[in-house]
Amino acid sequence: MVQAFNQERQHPITIWVGDISMSGLGFVSSQKMEPGTELICRFTRDKAAPLQVGMVIRHCHELSHGLYAAGGRFVKVARRAGRHPSATAHLN
Repeated sequence: MVQAFNQERQHPITIWVGDISMSGLGFVSSQKMEPGTELICRFTRDKAAPLQVGMVIRHCHELSHGLYAAGGRFVKVARRAGRHPSATAHLN
């Protein structure tokens, strides 16, 4: 499970990762996402601060009512704007 944020939302979108590679990830979400949407994905780590990576949605289709399969391409590591875990992240 990964948290993802877009620029319109202050609350995270929870996504369930099905496939991950060096260039992107495939996931399932309860949110429909349009291709081209930019997200910040927050990956938790055991002994370090969460890693935040920018991702652009490449495709999204409905699996069943209210459940979507999507894929995105990583674009770059994001920097965090503040110290609080919910601080907005920005793509550099």
